[in-house]
Amino acid sequence: MFQIEADTGALTLVNGSPFPVSGPAYGSAEINCAGDTMFVVDRSVVDVLHISEDGTLQAIPGSPFPIPGQPYNDDDISLFLSPDGKFLFVPNPI
Repeated sequence: MFQIEADTGALTLVNGSPFPVSGPAYGSAEINCAGDTMFVVDRSVVDVLHISEDGTLQAIPGSPFPIPGQPYNDDDISLFLSPDGKFLFVPNPI
């Protein structure tokens, strides 16, 4: 994860980056509208991470969450957060 310098646009690594997730994070990531929660999907689970004001990430209790059904067989996995932030959509690979 990078911090973007407002004046120059330069990228600086956030302390502790890269942050571990449960799997290789083959898929996509979404951030809620409030900017304080990140969802990362891999072949069989969704990691849910709290984003602190300094940009550090920490898994929320219970994360990662298993995706029901068969594990994905490829690296093209997507997830979609509803505009109101109430639902996270993860296609089932079956």
